[in-house]
Order: sequence, then structure tokens, then C-alpha cells
Amino acid sequence: MFYNLVMKNISIVLGYGIFVKPNPDYQKYLESALDDILNCKSDLVITCGGCSNKDRPDLSEADSIRTLFLELHPELKSIITTETKSLSTPENLSQSLQLINRHYPNPETVTVYCDSCRVPKVFYLCLSLFLKNQNLTEKEKLTILSNIYLSKLDDFSKNVELNYQNIKVVGIALSNSMTLISQQIISSMLEMHSFDYPDLHQQFIDWRKKKWGVN
Repeated sequence: MFYNLVMKNISIVLGYGIFVKPNPDYQKYLESALDDILNCKSDLVITCGGCSNKDRPDLSEADSIRTLFLELHPELKSIITTETKSLSTPENLSQSLQLINRHYPNPETVTVYCDSCRVPKVFYLCLSLFLKNQNLTEKEKLTILSNIYLSKLDDFSKNVELNYQNIKVVGIALSNSMTLISQQIISSMLEMHSFDYPDLHQQFIDWRKKKWGVN
């Protein structure tokens, strides 16, 4: 449907489990992302996430998010597509990039929506993936992240936004639970280096599948 069209603004929405009502915190996160998508007049929306719930093995995170978005704004049906294979943030982004490169290359902007406490990880991965042709070193990527953090940000438990060139990462507070935030410490370290050490990332995916009870 979208093939060979020029896409100026592409939005990627990361999922955090399948969305099933009632789930007010998750719904607030998704509705906030959708409001921003509408304000920015996105040309394409990619919802992300594979099948991660053993009780709903045939429902992907991406499809559950798409269902909510179309329930709220049916007119968006023609611009929402799904990425349904991923079980981690690096996979969310790399699968989305494959969709973009295959069908909608060279967008003017790419905006990624995620939970605010995951913003540093997501931003670093975006620098690795979406600016790959610039061959940024690890030090250069960390310097970019550090300079932005030191100049404007000090609290990733609230809504935040990071921009660099044509990349924007919008963090929407999904929860202020210290349990959730603390769980991100190790997973962020592993996922930020997933492309450097794919064997460790696969171990992480295998552990996640076992934890979630999915294949």
C-alpha cells in the first residue's frame, strides 16, 4: 500500500506487553504517543512487538497497539503497519529499520516513542542503527548522549525528549516504580551492546522467552 511513496515523517511505537483493557498506565502511554503522532502529522506509524504473552499466544504487542489506535482514530488505518517479530528493543528497532529501508527509504524524520526510563538505551540504539552510515564510534555515541544529558536532562522517570539530526526519541512515563526502573539497568547494558555481542543478546532473548513462557 505504501510502496514507493515518499515518507517524510515516520513514527515507531515500542510496545511493553500486549495491550488489553483495563490497563490505565499502558493506555495513557499509548494515547500520549498517539496524540503526539497526530500533532506531528506522521506519514507512517510502525507499532512494535511480537507475541510475548503465553495466555494470548496469537496476539502480538504490535497488533494490540494497532487495535487501540484504530479504535481511537479509525481514519489512521491506511498509515499504520506492524512489526510483530521482536522480543527486545534492539529487535524492535532493527525490524522497523528493515521495513523503512525496504519500502520507505530516506525519511526526513524518525521519531521513536518509548517508556521514559528506557530513553537512554533507545537513543543509543537509534544512533547505532539509523545513523549507521556515519560510522559513529562507541565513544562518539556516548559523547552525544552524555552532552545532551548533561545540558538538559536529569530525570528519566518523567516525560523526556532527545533529538539528534533527524532522530527524535520521545519518552513517556509508563511507571515511576523503582522496580521497573531498576530492572532496566542490566537489560539496558545488554541491549545497548546487542549488535556488538549477538550471542549475549540471544541468551537474553532465550531467558526472556523462558520467563514469559513463549516460543
